[in-house]
Amino acid sequence: MQNIKFQSNTTTGILLAVLTAFLWGTIPLALVYCLVYLDGVTITWFRFTVAAVVCFIWQLHKDRLKEFSHLNLKEWSILILAGIFLIVDYVAYTMALNYISPVATTIFSQATPFFLCIGGVIVFKERLNLVQVLSFIVLLSLIHI
Repeated sequence: MQNIKFQSNTTTGILLAVLTAFLWGTIPLALVYCLVYLDGVTITWFRFTVAAVVCFIWQLHKDRLKEFSHLNLKEWSILILAGIFLIVDYVAYTMALNYISPVATTIFSQATPFFLCIGGVIVFKERLNLVQVLSFIVLLSLIHI
């Protein structure tokens, strides 16, 4: 793999973070209107198909598709399993909008990174540093309030 150097650009980082927060905040509102015409599974498949096509074109343009040929069976299994769980997460999120408000789904979806981190510790045997452990303790104690 080639060594990629990144420049630190605080302004760009902040602008991208604000854009991301804005877009994630508008997704539940847009999905509520889409659910009038389409079901959650169709919406999710459309989103994932568009994302897959864009990623494929990007990887093709950057000549990075050959890196997938170096994956072994275990790595392919993990990649496919991660994709399946991501699809289940998105379908469940979209279908939840039929039962609870967009605000509630946004709040509940904030637990996803927490479970992703737990999965990283269990599946990939990642180690947490002291700050991360303390953050989990604070998070879990705040859930009970």
